[in-house]
Amino acid sequence: MLVGDYAGKKVLEVKELVKNQLTERSLVVVYYEPEKQIISRSGDECVVALCDQWFLDYGEPEWKSLAEKSLDYIETYHEEVRRNIKTTLDGLHGHACARTYGLGELSFFFIVCTSYIA
Repeated sequence: MLVGDYAGKKVLEVKELVKNQLTERSLVVVYYEPEKQIISRSGDECVVALCDQWFLDYGEPEWKSLAEKSLDYIETYHEEVRRNIKTTLDGLHGHACARTYGLGELSFFFIVCTSYIA
């Protein structure tokens, strides 16, 4: 780790500490995903579906404006990170970004960040 409370330590040493610290501060959402394909006793592939799924319209002007304003409140260790986030926002238009697994790229991050902007 280069900066922060655990500067000078290996990620492997502090991974659990950082996870606990972020969880205690309610800065994370616990997310679980199977590590491999799940097969039932009958040999069928198991599929877990979230029936109440929803998607964001990343081209919606109000949301995009809030997401861009959130960049003013985000602390990054390198300005390149901020530029990459801005570039990603500029590339999001009138279609929802969705994935078949995982949380995706920045979509979850911006949902969280923009919820704190008044």
